[in-house]
Amino acid sequence: MTKEPNSSSRIRGMVARSIATAAITLGSVGALAPVAMAGGGPADGFGGCYVTWGSTGSAGHCTPAKSSGYWGNKTACNAQSDKFTETYIKKGGYVDPWGRLSCTWSVERASLLYRF
Repeated sequence: MTKEPNSSSRIRGMVARSIATAAITLGSVGALAPVAMAGGGPADGFGGCYVTWGSTGSAGHCTPAKSSGYWGNKTACNAQSDKFTETYIKKGGYVDPWGRLSCTWSVERASLLYRF
């Protein structure tokens, strides 16, 4: 005869699964490490570069870049997959705009990323 778990055991199991799922989700989001996020306009920026976004598009700007590297624009679109583009910009480079991205419906946010 098998013993059926009582309701408190089931609840504890559901809570443990929820906590584990949340930890995995938050860990993967934290690994993206955006430098700055824009809020419908320019972000605080980093190294002379920033991203802007409006209703359906986003773009990066370097005026000028304070270091050489790959500058990225990651845009979260409403009701579709995130989009990403990056471009190599040399120190002192004025590149305005770069990395234009478009969403079909609307932009939720845009992030500036950098790597050497």
